Amino acid sequence: MVARQIILLLACVSVTWATQIEVKALNFYSDENKGESILSGNVEVIRGDDILNSEKLIIYTDKNRKPIRYEAMQNARFKIVLKGKTYKGSGDKFIY
Repeated sequence: MVARQIILLLACVSVTWATQIEVKALNFYSDENKGESILSGNVEVIRGDDILNSEKLIIYTDKNRKPIRYEAMQNARFKIVLKGKTYKGSGDKFIY
């Protein structure tokens, strides 16, 4: 069985996430009334040189559908570059 892969391109207005984000996952569910999108299965978020991987990601949005909070869980890991230094980590849950 070929797994469907959903790719979302999100452009955030906030200064922190000013560059374009690419989000990949095997499954996607969105509830506009609650303002949340749930991605699961090999989730990968790429923004520039920064990468976040997990088995589940919840993206919370405001009433204008702009992302305001990210929760990565289940085997969450990251690689970020700050001021020329690369940082890697892993954990049960990350909130950004």
